Amino acid sequence: IFPICGLPNDDKEREKLFNKSVLYKKMLLNKKKTYKYILHNNSFIKVFNKFMFKTLFCILPNNFLAKKLSKLSLKYSYLDSKYVANLVWGYGIREAMNKEIFEELEDVSFEGYKFKGLKEYDKYLTNIYGDYMKLPPIDERITHNIEAWRIDDEEVKK
Repeated sequence: IFPICGLPNDDKEREKLFNKSVLYKKMLLNKKKTYKYILHNNSFIKVFNKFMFKTLFCILPNNFLAKKLSKLSLKYSYLDSKYVANLVWGYGIREAMNKEIFEELEDVSFEGYKFKGLKEYDKYLTNIYGDYMKLPPIDERITHNIEAWRIDDEEVKK
């Protein structure tokens, strides 16, 4: 679940909007990284730059950056925009797509449940990932190290 925001019709304006969005997101993310993370597998110059930027980012309150990102996402009306995207998070400029892709939904089965999903999911996934049906070579595969728990329906009813 993610917000879909209106975008400008002009390519250069869209790129500027995404660049600002990426900057705010990086600032928020880097505030959370520990200094230990910054030292891990980096050259002296990278460590110095990351240390300086993290120190500067810490001065800005999280809610200030979140409000900037939120304001940016509301700058263009979804209804009046030809192009839309997940501007608040996601894959940057690759998210920008014709609004029509998001207009038609269909039922999608997932783990025994039905949800509404994009009818043109193939266009969406191809725009973001390219050939998403082809696995990358083993040495390029990245895990996200996510911990997840499942609560069975019986436990929920208790």
